[in-house]
Formats: sequence, structure tokens, C-alpha cells
Amino acid sequence: MPLAGRRLLLLAEYDRHGGTREYFKRLIDLYSRQGAEVIAVTTFEPDDPNMRRFVEGRGFRLENFSTFSSGTDNARPERSPATWSYLAYRGEQKLFRKFLAQDAVDQVVISVGTSGRFLSAASVLPSPLLIAHGYPHGLRQQLLGKLIHGKQLRDDLTIVPVSRFSGKQFDRFWATHKRRVQVEPILSTCGSDLPPRNAESRSSLVLTAALMEQTKNPADWLAIARQSKLMAAGDGGPRFSWLGDGPLLEVARASAAAEGLDNVSFPGWSDDVHTAYDAARVYLQTSKVESLGLSVVDAIRHGVPCVVANSGGLPEIIDHGVNGFIYEPGDIASAIRFILQLLKDDELHSEQSEACRAIYRERFGESRWESALIAAHMKALQQ
Repeated sequence: MPLAGRRLLLLAEYDRHGGTREYFKRLIDLYSRQGAEVIAVTTFEPDDPNMRRFVEGRGFRLENFSTFSSGTDNARPERSPATWSYLAYRGEQKLFRKFLAQDAVDQVVISVGTSGRFLSAASVLPSPLLIAHGYPHGLRQQLLGKLIHGKQLRDDLTIVPVSRFSGKQFDRFWATHKRRVQVEPILSTCGSDLPPRNAESRSSLVLTAALMEQTKNPADWLAIARQSKLMAAGDGGPRFSWLGDGPLLEVARASAAAEGLDNVSFPGWSDDVHTAYDAARVYLQTSKVESLGLSVVDAIRHGVPCVVANSGGLPEIIDHGVNGFIYEPGDIASAIRFILQLLKDDELHSEQSEACRAIYRERFGESRWESALIAAHMKALQQ
């Protein structure tokens, strides 16, 4: 076990249920199996009791960042993480230097969805490994990357994006090649392989599991559900369910109710995602921004063919016509056509379901992810 006895500081940025939080749990399990010692710090406010039980149940220490930074200038609410992190950069450096003097660690691991968050820790703590679940997107993050973040990078920093697409964006906006920063994409995992599912062949459920926020494009999702209902012309048609919470959840619920869309549901967040995937015939992801798409990875793990927008890292999960279909963002008609194909053609659905599971094993299997991530850790430690 290469990480046995190593002491790690794990900084995890997440503010709600979602892919970054789930990846954090995967890291905790990996380090537990490896026999490492972990001090974990999250940005979740308020306390996350389920995560606390999960982390402390494995013998690790868990703190919230506001507690971790108590008594420093960094104990403040944040609304704009990337900007806030830069404005507090020197204060954070002081905080992490103080921590290092009191609690020596072998390596700092930063697991973030916001590009640039906690680069201050990577500047002072040993053997830094930055696991980036997002990438620089939007004018603000791109400008910060070109003007600020790229200049803060240590030459021995290792960035682990969750897709090849994301890795290219870091080089584009952070100029990582100029600083000899290592960028090593490692596709995410959702855990061990699952046996073939016994989904009913006549199921009409189209599932989405994601944060209800602007980058996930709920407007296109509602448009697809609306036009699918009109095309059904009274024969039932597909049902759509969006599983997850987020800032636009109530807006989406109100919009669907106002339009009388009785073929949609918004059950909110649930820890029982397996039941939802097993009930689904098709998985739909309408995202405008997606570093990889952990929910899509989980869908193919469950053998659910996917219809996804041609966005970010999603084409690294879906091979068009093999384990799902890819449509251009905004092309609602094509998305509906692909969904109806998978709903109506049992033979096509069966073939793509088998392909989903095969592609998951090949690209996203747990042992593949674990080996690649341990190798990245050891490479950073040796530097």
C-alpha cells in the first residue's frame, strides 16, 4: 500500500449534494483502504452530519473550513469562491503555514469544483495534488486564470482534471505548460461494476440526476419534456424526472406547474440513486458546462443508455450510437428523436445497455481509477 502511513491534508470544496461531494467520499474510502492518515477540511456550511459520520467512521478527522480557519481573517462567508479565494490569498497562505507548523503533513490534496480555490494551500504545503472537478469557464474565471491563477502555480503542482477536455482548458487559461505543472487527467469512477439490471422493457422514464442550476440547462430540459408531451398526443409518452436540489429547483417546479406539464417530476435530492437509475429507461443530460458528468458515468454503470448534449467531457463517456446519443446544445428536436428511439426500440436499447456496462468497465472501473490516482500521488510525492 503505497500511501500507508502517509499523513494527508484533504481540502474539499462543496456546498451541496453533487459530484464533488461524492468524489470526496471516494477519496476517503481510497485513503482508508490504503492505510493513510487523513485530516479532512470541507467548505460545506452548516455541518454535514452524514459526511461527518462517514469520515470519522473511518478513523479520520473532519473539520469545516470556518472552524479550521477560526481566529484568522479567512473566517468569512463567501459568495464568489474564485474571487474570494484570490482576495484572501495571502491570509490563506498564513493560515496554511501556521497549520503546517502545528500539524506536519506529507501531502496536501485539494478536491475542488471551483477553479482556483485553495491554490494558496498548494503554494505552501508539500507535494500538492489538485483534483479539479470543474475547469475555467465563464469570463470571470477565464480572466482570473490568465491574469492571476497561472502565476500562482508551483512548478511541482500536479493537476488531476476529471476529463481530457478539462485538462486542455487548464492549459489554455492557466498556461500550465509554461510552469512545468503536471496535468494528468483521470476519468472518475462511481464504484464497482454492477450486474445487469432487470428494468422493465416498457418503462418510459427519462431520468436526470444533477444540481438544478443554470449550467445544467434546465430550460432545454423543460423544452424537451414539453415537446415530448405534445408529440405523444394522448398516448402517455415519456415521463421525465429530475433528481437533485439546487437554486433553480423551485423555479423549475413552478414553471412546470404553470404549463401543466404532468409528465415531469422534481423529487429533490435522494441518497437512493440506485433505485432511480434502475427505474429509468433513458438518462438525459442537457448541460451547457460539464467537466465530465459523474451522473452520466453512474448511468452507464447501471446500464442506462444516455442522451447528452455535446458539451465539455460528456463525449468522453458517450460514444454516439453505441451507448447513447449526442446532440448539439439547443437541438431539441434531435434530443427528442434519440429519446424516442431508445424508448420504442427494445433491441437497440438492449444493445446500448450492454455497451454502457462494457464502456464503464473499460474507462471508469474502480480499480483503474484507484491505480491511476495512487500513481499521481506517488509522482507528486517523489517530486
